Amino acid sequence: MHWEAMAGDEKGVKAKEMYIAEQIGRNKIFITWSEENGIGVSQILDFQNGIVYNHLIRGRKVSTGKGKIRLKP
Repeated sequence: MHWEAMAGDEKGVKAKEMYIAEQIGRNKIFITWSEENGIGVSQILDFQNGIVYNHLIRGRKVSTGKGKIRLKP
């Protein structure tokens, strides 16, 4: 997977990651990976509504957020 931060302190940061994915419903996928900097990421991709739900773990601090999914043709 290729990702790019679109906002916040890490805006413009890009990376390629290996991830694990599981379909959890119609048009919904759960994915998770560990980034090189040690951050653990888990997301639910809701393609029907165009929303991504994020959970990040940095050390023992957990944060959440929400964003938009944009698919390239």
